[in-house]
Amino acid sequence: MKKHQSPPKPSPEEEDPEIALANEYEHEDKPVEALMIYQNVMEQLMDSAEYVSDRASSASLNAKCQRLRPHSEVLKKKVDSMYSPGNLAKHFTLSPAKPQIATEVLAKPKTLVDTLRENVVLPAKLPQLFLGRSSPGAILLYGPPVSGKTFLVNAIAGEAGAKILSVDLNTLREHDRPGQFLHEIFMCAAAHLPCVLLFENVEALSNERRGSDVIHGEKDWSFLRIVRRVFILEIDGYSITGNCNSSRPHGLFVIATTRAPWMVDPAIRRVLARRLYVPESDDEEVRANMLADLLSDVPAKVSKKELDEIAKLTSAYSRDELQKLVQFCLIDQMNARVGKIKEGAMKAAMKEVTKQDIVEMMKRVRASVPRCGVPKHDTRSYDQWTHDFT
Repeated sequence: MKKHQSPPKPSPEEEDPEIALANEYEHEDKPVEALMIYQNVMEQLMDSAEYVSDRASSASLNAKCQRLRPHSEVLKKKVDSMYSPGNLAKHFTLSPAKPQIATEVLAKPKTLVDTLRENVVLPAKLPQLFLGRSSPGAILLYGPPVSGKTFLVNAIAGEAGAKILSVDLNTLREHDRPGQFLHEIFMCAAAHLPCVLLFENVEALSNERRGSDVIHGEKDWSFLRIVRRVFILEIDGYSITGNCNSSRPHGLFVIATTRAPWMVDPAIRRVLARRLYVPESDDEEVRANMLADLLSDVPAKVSKKELDEIAKLTSAYSRDELQKLVQFCLIDQMNARVGKIKEGAMKAAMKEVTKQDIVEMMKRVRASVPRCGVPKHDTRSYDQWTHDFT
């Protein structure tokens, strides 16, 4: 019986730099990245063959595409055999979202919150209403720094009873196989429905953001093309191998965030069909509500008047930074309690967090943006982008 042999790779004479790079990825045991390049080259060949006027040139392009196809199919089978969704959970941490948070604590326009509820909460709680329909489209939340985009996603996911898998796209370069890693993220989320898949800093996949990478060589330049292709195929409802039968399941909600929507790649902007502006909330009452919500779960002694005074002092703090203030205050209290126990005090009790504790902690936990907030010209940029693309 003859041993099964893989179809031969294209000859070196026929290889262009991209195919050579794909073969290099395959040699490094990175089949996902190699497959993405093969598929991209084949699509370009087919598009070119369709539009060239010379029949001989068209036939030559189609022939080259057919020579690439067998090895592309081999790569598809290899990628398909690599994944076992049941074993992916151990590589990722899915956080349970916080239970429902009132709209007044979110402090966002009612239309914004209602749209998110229609696209996340309703399909998660009443999936029978969406049988036979496609999954809700992916969402792009954009707005200035410290506008509370991540907090808003957590609140909506909590209301939907969904888990959250959060990925900062700025960190993809830290992974040896970014395309494969991104595919595994989608598979892991699909195995834990309902799940909100949150991609932060989606502008990191833009050529405009990473334009300087081309100076580091062909491999760095191809990084963005590979990751963008995986990202777009997965959101479009296709598997990494282009099989449309493995469409994105109901109960998987993809939300991306950015502080610079004008830097988001046009192809990615296309698949993020729902684009929602999250304005900055420079409202003392809002911050007072956020602080009250944060302090409700910890031992604290802060009056309503003191909450209002703290809100005035924290005009540049985001919700996450307010949470850090409270957490660091608790850590200080715990350290004081441990010290008393070591000294032999049997009834050491944790002291309640007070206004003075929070004000003192502000000297150590600084806001990430100037107190004046986002410059006016940036706000106008958001308004213009909203007008152009929503």
